[in-house]
Amino acid sequence: MDVTDHIEDLEDDKVPYNPEEAKIKEEQNQEILEDDIFTYLCNCGNLAIVSEIQLERFPLRKDDLSRVFDTSKTNIKPFFSEGKTIYIRRSQDKYELVNLKNCSSCGTTIFYQSIPSLGVTTTLYHAIHNSVHLNKTLTDSENDKTILNKRNIKGGGKGKVVISTMIEKCSANDEPDIINTTDNYNLNAKLIKQELERKNVKYAEKMNKYKKLGEHNLAKKTRGTLYSEVEFDSPDLFNDVKIFCIILTAPKFRESRCEYQKRTWLKRCNRYIFISSINDPTLPSIGYNITESRNALWPKISFGMKYVYRNFGKKYDWFLRVDDDSYVIMENLRNYLTFKNPNKAKVYGFRYKSMWPGYKQGIIHGGAGTVLSKAALGRLVMKGLGSSDKCKAENNNLDDRKLSYCLEDSKVLFSGPRDSKGRVLFYPNPVASFADHHLSNSFIKKNAYYEVKQGIDYISDYPISFHRIYGKEMYTYEYLLYSAKIFNKSKNNILKNFIRNKFVVDF
Repeated sequence: MDVTDHIEDLEDDKVPYNPEEAKIKEEQNQEILEDDIFTYLCNCGNLAIVSEIQLERFPLRKDDLSRVFDTSKTNIKPFFSEGKTIYIRRSQDKYELVNLKNCSSCGTTIFYQSIPSLGVTTTLYHAIHNSVHLNKTLTDSENDKTILNKRNIKGGGKGKVVISTMIEKCSANDEPDIINTTDNYNLNAKLIKQELERKNVKYAEKMNKYKKLGEHNLAKKTRGTLYSEVEFDSPDLFNDVKIFCIILTAPKFRESRCEYQKRTWLKRCNRYIFISSINDPTLPSIGYNITESRNALWPKISFGMKYVYRNFGKKYDWFLRVDDDSYVIMENLRNYLTFKNPNKAKVYGFRYKSMWPGYKQGIIHGGAGTVLSKAALGRLVMKGLGSSDKCKAENNNLDDRKLSYCLEDSKVLFSGPRDSKGRVLFYPNPVASFADHHLSNSFIKKNAYYEVKQGIDYISDYPISFHRIYGKEMYTYEYLLYSAKIFNKSKNNILKNFIRNKFVVDF
């Protein structure tokens, strides 16, 4: 059937059809409209959501950290197979009847829908992860898809008619078009999946691998809400999440600090280098020719970041900048970064509130660790350190402040990760400083971007880093985390159950 047969049905009978006029209007209306379309995958790599709006912009249910959206009111399409009908306890005496929705590939529960409002859909916490976002292209130049704009006489505006046929196969050189209407998301699911496979093959492979390693179980919190938990305990994380460690030091601290780091946690970096004022291939360190002092900190960092980017920028996913008195639990860091995208310009760490003008996102504490994505390091070096006056490598002892200022000027987003109980993951002081109720940490409490409380119960179960751990003290952390065993425990190694993905979505 000819396309015009469908078009003519929409025309007002009283308005004569003029082929020449229609042709002119059609030529005038020929255009390519581009917008973003966001895709989200189950942990197994199967397509879960296609949306015109980022999932992070939908309302957050604070009790279980899920996102809620209404498919009848927004251009969003979830993909699932039907699951069980259960009750969820919302309060002491209030229950909600819901339908569970499972991944059509692995069977994991990823959504639930309220009864009777089946359009209202809730995502389970950490059940899905964002993939790449695609350009949504609408064009009327292809035989397989035709979009014609016709004048709607009664409404006074223009109506859009979409004629779409499903393309079963898409060659590697073709860019599939995605139709701008929710009704067609089902038809275009195959196209989107093919595009994802082409653009993000490594991501999909990682999802499939960790699907086999981790088991996603529904569980009830004390409040009766649902969340999905993933446990990873795999040496493959070392190769899948490649981290280059950058340690700021000085020659006088080689024996008293650097060597202890090398004997403990640094061996779990994929590669590391010290930034100092002398070259020492046996450490190894690279040297910036400057007299050592507090004012040498920022010039050394600036020099070190440029060196690492030029020599290793394309070989690693993440870059961790720490001090020579920092201790990092690399397994927890890798686990946290497993589903993060290194191609997004983002930096993670302990965030302070801004105490100076111009710091809209606050300041990242250097000693607790500054984790830069590959894209963030590129922006820092090419846009910030390469040209910005705000990033000049003049003598400056406020290295954390200067690096944060330069990152923000380079359009890098800041994140201060916290766990499911709101506890921070990067710690600017030792464990005892936060565990002891009698220690005030007044500066940290006052200026932390997120609330920090005193007491051992307020330290995360899955911390990433601690600062001000000097020399031999690193052996204490190393022994208790990796060697000490507890009698009559089902899992003797304390760290064996450390690698769990219970982190809150980034803030």
